[in-house]
Amino acid sequence: MSDGAVRLPGFWLWRRRPASASSAVDRTQAVQPLAGVPIAIRGLVQSLGSNTILHGIDLDVHPGEFLTLLGASGSGKTTLLMALAGFVLPDRGRILIGDADVTTVAPHRRDIGIVFQSYALFPHMSVGRNVAYPLKLRGVPRDETVRRVRQALQLVRLQGFEDRAIVSLSGGQRQRVAVARAIVFRPRILLMDEPLSALDKPLREAMQIELRRLHADLGLTTVYVTHDQREAMTLSDRIAVMHAGRIAQIGTPKELYERPRSAFVARFLGDSTILTVDRDPGGFSVHGQRLALGAGADPAGAYGLLIRPERLRLLRAGDARPARAIVLSGAVADVIYEGGGHRLQVALRDSTVLAVRDASLDAGPGAIPRRGAAVDIALLPEDAALVTLDA
Repeated sequence: MSDGAVRLPGFWLWRRRPASASSAVDRTQAVQPLAGVPIAIRGLVQSLGSNTILHGIDLDVHPGEFLTLLGASGSGKTTLLMALAGFVLPDRGRILIGDADVTTVAPHRRDIGIVFQSYALFPHMSVGRNVAYPLKLRGVPRDETVRRVRQALQLVRLQGFEDRAIVSLSGGQRQRVAVARAIVFRPRILLMDEPLSALDKPLREAMQIELRRLHADLGLTTVYVTHDQREAMTLSDRIAVMHAGRIAQIGTPKELYERPRSAFVARFLGDSTILTVDRDPGGFSVHGQRLALGAGADPAGAYGLLIRPERLRLLRAGDARPARAIVLSGAVADVIYEGGGHRLQVALRDSTVLAVRDASLDAGPGAIPRRGAAVDIALLPEDAALVTLDA
C-alpha cells in the first residue's frame, strides 16, 4: 500500500508502508520511559490574510519537558501548536524536532502524537480498536499490537477496557483513550490541544493529576495548550504565556507567579493587585514609602507594584511594624468566605481595592475585622515585584 491520507474528524491519519516486516517490528521496540527529544522554534511567523497571528516566535522545549502554551483566545497558542504538528505551514521561520528540520515535513512524517479537544475517537470502534489504529496504519504485527494496546491502556489506567464501546465511556475515560491512542506508537513528542476543557471541574482536576503521573512515567516531550492558568500551573515544568501572537514570558510556574515581568502576565496568573508607583531620581516609592526594588529597571519604563493577596499581613492593635515593611492603610470594603478561608477587600486611600488573604483571619472569633473598619496592611519588599505597565 502506498502512502495516503485518511481524513478523520479533527485530524489526519496516514497509512504508510513499512520498509520491511522487520523494520515494522523494530519500530515497536522502544523502551520505557521514552527518550524525550528537544524542540527548537526559530523566528516563526504565521499570517492569515493580512492578519499576522504569530510574530517571530522563538521557543526551546527541553527533552522530556512538559511545556504549556497559556493564553486567552486569539493569543496564537493553538496556531503555534498546529504549526508544530505540521497542519499549518509558517510564512517564515524554522521548526526543529531533535536534530531534524521539520518545517516543511508532512505531519505524518514527524512522529508526533496529538490529543485534540474533541478526542476524535471512532464511535463505531471498541476502545481496543481505537487505540490500535495508529499501529494498524504502521503495519505493526497483530501480536505486538495486542501487547502495545494493553500496555497503553494500563498506562492510562484503563486495563481491561479493550472491548468496551466508546459510547459507553465517561468523558474522562474517553480522554484517556485519546491519550492512549496518541502514545501507543511511541511518538517523539506529544501535543495536546485543550484536552480537558470539555470536562467538569472535579473531573478536570483529577485528570490533571493523571496527566502529571503519565508524563512522569513516559518522560515524553509534551507541548500542551490551555487558557486555564490553574491547569497550566498544575501540569507544567514551564509555561510560555502568549499574548497577541508573541511570548510575553516563559518560565517555571513559580517564576511566573512570583516574578512576572509585566502586568499582563501578573494578572493572567493568579489574583493580583497592581499599585501605582511614584518615580524620582532616587528610585521608586509607593504611598510615600521608598521601595527597596528597581535595580536594573529601564529608566524610561512605566512600572507598577505587583501584590499577591496571600503575601499581605493584617496588622492588629499592638502589633509592631515589621522591619523594612511597606504599610498600606485603608478600610474593609468587604469580607468574602472562599471555602478554605476568608479574603478581605480593603479600599486604600487612593480608592485602590486590595485583596488580603491572611491566615490570621481564620484564627477564631473576632479575628475578622468588621466591614468599614480601618486597617493597616504590611508588605515586605521581597513579597512584591515591579512589573512593566506597557505589556
